[in-house]
Amino acid sequence: MGSVAVALKEYAVVNVLMVGSGSIAGFHSRAIRELGHTLYHVVGRRESQVSEFAAEAGFARHGIDLERGLDDPAVDAVVITSPSDFHRAHAEAALERKLPTLLEIPVATSLADAIAVEQAAHAADTLVMAAHTRRFQPAMLRMRAMIADGELTVHHAMQRYGFIRRLNVNWVGYQRSWTDNLIWHHGGHAMDAWMWVLGVTEAEISANLGPPHHHLEIPMDISISLKTSSGVVGCISLSYNTHQPLDDAFFIGEEDTVAANYATGTLVGKDGVLFDAGMTEVVPHDVITAQDREFFAALDEQRDPSPSIADVLPSLRALQVVQDIYTAEYGT
Repeated sequence: MGSVAVALKEYAVVNVLMVGSGSIAGFHSRAIRELGHTLYHVVGRRESQVSEFAAEAGFARHGIDLERGLDDPAVDAVVITSPSDFHRAHAEAALERKLPTLLEIPVATSLADAIAVEQAAHAADTLVMAAHTRRFQPAMLRMRAMIADGELTVHHAMQRYGFIRRLNVNWVGYQRSWTDNLIWHHGGHAMDAWMWVLGVTEAEISANLGPPHHHLEIPMDISISLKTSSGVVGCISLSYNTHQPLDDAFFIGEEDTVAANYATGTLVGKDGVLFDAGMTEVVPHDVITAQDREFFAALDEQRDPSPSIADVLPSLRALQVVQDIYTAEYGT
């Protein structure tokens, strides 16, 4: 493979340790099972909840002791879906055992922590894939190809991403014991999508952020302005306050203006529909499956996954600028 190698056993089926037993773990579990791998062990934080999750998802084992799970010699790979602030520590623990790891977004909640994960992967000579799921969305892939192939020369790119989240409740109504992060989680989705679709790794960044929420103590509304070295300008609008969910982008180009609805998987130009993936699920199963398939293919082929941690660092560098602006203004 490329810069990172991974020592593989001779196996056709991978025994997976899932770290975290929330909603996104359920989506990964279904994909992993359908890809023919084994739901071997799931580790959660509450015994009753992880026991229920294990039974529903079909895990052979479950528990709340992460160290015990990681030390089990039968474990071949790890999928980390734990709360965001634990991602660095959990990834480093897996890498200490040289266990190939699929790490849910956000890779970390600071640029320094993300770089530490990448360094740990190199030190362990072990594969880590960043679960930036949106890179596998059909409309986003088609939009990126249009730009890369010269079908659309972009002057201006605008992106919106938001929904209502004024309580610690996720998109399926599950009550969380931890607080989500608009900058690093959903901002991570949006920033990586903006940069990856355009094919850029650097941009000038400025941002305005609303004040911390009185209960959640996080920014609820963010406006980010960007400019690439080639002169493309753009903006990203993020909100946990919008009653109407937003997940779209507009690409104003020389040849056309394309409205991309990432929620439905459609691209519409001046003359009508350019592409329609017909997506209806909030978290499309086919997209999660395509992402997880790439992880297992990288293991099997002993190569770097796409995306690796290095691949997503440009968007995390941009998000650190946003975080620093917020910290300077509000001190948190």
